[in-house]
Amino acid sequence: MAFKRTSSGIANQHLFHGVDLIVFVEGGSNNFTKQEVDNNLFSRHSIDVAFWKKIFEDYMPDKSIKFKAVGSKTTIKEIAVDIIDNSIATVYAAMDKEFDEVNGNLIKHKNILYTFGYSWENDAWNSDLIKDLLSKLCHVPFDYQMIEETFNSFVKEVKIGVYADGYQFSKGRSFFPRNGHMRCIECNPKNRPSIKTIVIDTLINDQGLKKSTLYGYGSRKSITTEKHCYGHLFGDFCRHIVHHFLTILGMGKVSSEIVRSMVMSQFNIHLPKEIKEHYRKLLS
Repeated sequence: MAFKRTSSGIANQHLFHGVDLIVFVEGGSNNFTKQEVDNNLFSRHSIDVAFWKKIFEDYMPDKSIKFKAVGSKTTIKEIAVDIIDNSIATVYAAMDKEFDEVNGNLIKHKNILYTFGYSWENDAWNSDLIKDLLSKLCHVPFDYQMIEETFNSFVKEVKIGVYADGYQFSKGRSFFPRNGHMRCIECNPKNRPSIKTIVIDTLINDQGLKKSTLYGYGSRKSITTEKHCYGHLFGDFCRHIVHHFLTILGMGKVSSEIVRSMVMSQFNIHLPKEIKEHYRKLLS
């Protein structure tokens, strides 16, 4: 069955799937065009699907929903325009906020949803979640304070890079390499993970940026590490904290997929109040 791009196109997909709502999200195994989405092409599984499914289960539990991952944020934004232009009430478009709020680029509509922070990683990961995961993965005592110190050091050390990313984003660029961000992290599991500040400084110099400009911009725009750090960098650093403490406790290696699965099953328990309120308002 094909769906055409008309006022009844994606609006009728919920009838085809026998659900109350369709929710389009980023991610998945393919990047689909808007025309392909209109013709009911999508990926069933993605980490974004898992995240938004949990959010809807907690904040809109009375609705039956089909989640569709369509790849890029560009396609999600095209779906958002379709929702608004054709007053489609049965479809939601959910996406990473990135720096859209900072730059005044949010699409404001009740069916257009954004993460609270840069991406789902920023909303899901925090030091409380890390401690919870470790308590479930190992059965020996560990130093909670050391976990807090490692997390807080990361927040402090990467801040200038987050400011730089926001600054570059406002000019249509990015600061952190989107393919290769791991070179910013010291991730030998035997050593506590940390930010390679020398790499950050090199990126700043290579991009012709001045720290005084970046600090001024970050302060003016109220940019914070927890909310605005590039999501993959934020999530990967937190994941390496888990791997490090498992290693030094002699628990062996746990696959990243298992860690991500545990994050998806536990993150909603540890959401800070302001993030819970964000999603409550979105789906009220």
